[in-house]
Amino acid sequence: CYLILKVINMTLFSERYGYTNPSNVIIRKEITVGIQNAICNCYDELEERLGSYYFNLQEYIWTSHFNLRKDKFQENIKYSNFDVFINSFENPNIKWFNKLDLIDETFAFFKMPTCHIDSWVIDQFQEKLNNEFARLNFAYRIIDGYVVEVSSEEEVKAIEDALATEVESVKNHLSNALEKLSERDYRNSIKEAASALEAFTRDISGESTYSLKWLDKEGIVIHKMLKDIMDKMYYYTCDKEVGCRHSHMDPNSPYTPTADEAVFMLVSFSSAINYLTKKRQ
Repeated sequence: CYLILKVINMTLFSERYGYTNPSNVIIRKEITVGIQNAICNCYDELEERLGSYYFNLQEYIWTSHFNLRKDKFQENIKYSNFDVFINSFENPNIKWFNKLDLIDETFAFFKMPTCHIDSWVIDQFQEKLNNEFARLNFAYRIIDGYVVEVSSEEEVKAIEDALATEVESVKNHLSNALEKLSERDYRNSIKEAASALEAFTRDISGESTYSLKWLDKEGIVIHKMLKDIMDKMYYYTCDKEVGCRHSHMDPNSPYTPTADEAVFMLVSFSSAINYLTKKRQ
């Protein structure tokens, strides 16, 4: 069947949509136009809340971060619709990491003893940025005023390694999980990631459901706690409060999986598949 597909130039789902590359979904080491616009929108809202104090923030960035002359900044503000942040984020000649430096510097300004901005304004600004980063699958968050990476290169590689499996059902489920993540369908992304591990165990054991009993049959010894962790990860997705593998979740559940859970579960199930693959070799 695979040879016939190649002969008539048909491609598999994962090849057609490009979801075999996690970097297409989890954005690292770049700022896309969508992320750039979201950041600029956050600064627009910040300007509305700060009013004239936004001028002080811009002047601080101009003089203390870019080390430029104050009179030039005042001249730009006076004679043009100039914004230090918007101009910088939209400048293609500024590197992505230098743009993130501006966010760090913004919060450094907020922490200065001479700064008298209400804490709720700062908290809302940080929360808004984090919500947008999560929504757009950007691999960074603002924690305590610092930009930190939450999806590392190693995590992305774990997904890529799992996608390299020869088991087509596993590959398809992982590709689906990435697709759902890109669509911000977090429950179904988690469901597909769990299904990838289930497909992996079913391919080995020949059973119709998820099971790690095959480990003993193949003489593979792993610590009971590790098996318990994998089991609990899988059955987490079956919990009615989570609603990933049930069409009718608990209507009273206060829990809603977010992008953070979806990425965590995708990385975790991929790592479990990679670990079990190595134990079989």
